[in-house]
Amino acid sequence: MLNNSRGNMMQTDVAVQSVDIRKSINDFAFKLHGELTSPGSTDNLVFSPFSLHTLASMLHAGSATITREELTDLLNFPETGPMGEGQISIHDDIAQNIGHMLEAAVESNNSIWPSNATPISESFTQLMEEKYGASIFPSNFLTDASAVESDINDWVKTKTKGKIQVILPPGTLNDLVRIVLVNTVYFKAAWRKSFKKKQSNHEVFWLKGGEKKTVPMMHSHGELMYWGNELMTCCKLPYATNSYMLLVVPDMYDGLDDVVADFSVNGDDILESLRSHGQKHHIALSLPRFKIESTPDVKKAFIDMGVKTAFNMDADFRGITDGPSDIYITDLLHKAVVEVDEEGTEAAAASAAVARARCFNPNTPKIVKIRADHPFMFLIVDDRHQSVIFSGEVRNPKS
Repeated sequence: MLNNSRGNMMQTDVAVQSVDIRKSINDFAFKLHGELTSPGSTDNLVFSPFSLHTLASMLHAGSATITREELTDLLNFPETGPMGEGQISIHDDIAQNIGHMLEAAVESNNSIWPSNATPISESFTQLMEEKYGASIFPSNFLTDASAVESDINDWVKTKTKGKIQVILPPGTLNDLVRIVLVNTVYFKAAWRKSFKKKQSNHEVFWLKGGEKKTVPMMHSHGELMYWGNELMTCCKLPYATNSYMLLVVPDMYDGLDDVVADFSVNGDDILESLRSHGQKHHIALSLPRFKIESTPDVKKAFIDMGVKTAFNMDADFRGITDGPSDIYITDLLHKAVVEVDEEGTEAAAASAAVARARCFNPNTPKIVKIRADHPFMFLIVDDRHQSVIFSGEVRNPKS
């Protein structure tokens, strides 16, 4: 949510540079995961770095000066002018990536809800419509903020096929709101080779501290790509679409925190190691059925990652408004849901700005057993471009 702030500052154009959107998304994903996780926690986590990266990119498009610098660092973008040629080039690449996501059964939708009492830059709305496919909904925050709140929640509910019922809690919006930017991501895909329900059993899952619980455990046997190091074993579970789940199982029962820490620094290298050095082998896989819903504190995470002025009165979003910048972000909200069973995976996320290789032994056994019967990490990845769509960790499976 973007609220009123203060006056104007100077802006500087910078030469055009290219950007690797895949690397931008993945570096952002792994760093953000490191911020959102709670070492020693027993809580599950799921979020969509793709959704949050899209939303942050939309904000980047309308930012200037120090706010632009902070968002540029967050997204690992090259420096560009506020709305110049370099800016358009970046968002051309993002638009193309959003299009590619359709091949991975990912539906991404954007919307902008500007106050009809505040002039919004025509070039900003044009960029949002043309590059992000955003729908624009002029809104009356001054006298009917609660109705707009309801409309936004209904839009999110529709776009996520009912998986996310509410993104804005009651009272989020008020008469000071000037613009709300929303992104949703919905993913539903069947496994390329489904788990057979008759092979699923209730088995032990080991929790933190040696505690245990009984969970529905799915089983499969077949050829899969896998890779590992001294901390983890990674297994690639393909969907019928151009996407896959990367199952990351710590070698130690209490090793998830170390694995997440490794990914937060070396995540993209780990994905590349799987692609370059992974081996196909007959895997006997055990994976619990699970469903996770998370509402992580992404605002705090963004601030801890260096985006500070955007959330106070020093914010500069002059690229959004026509004239002096007088808005800043008061709320940055994100909710994600993922459900994994024998048939496949369904996941959804909504975001709103309210304004490492193991040396495998040549005598590897004919069947490699991978049991996710203790806290583990997972990614849902676009197979064509290797962009992380969802990221999460299962510490206490629930179905």
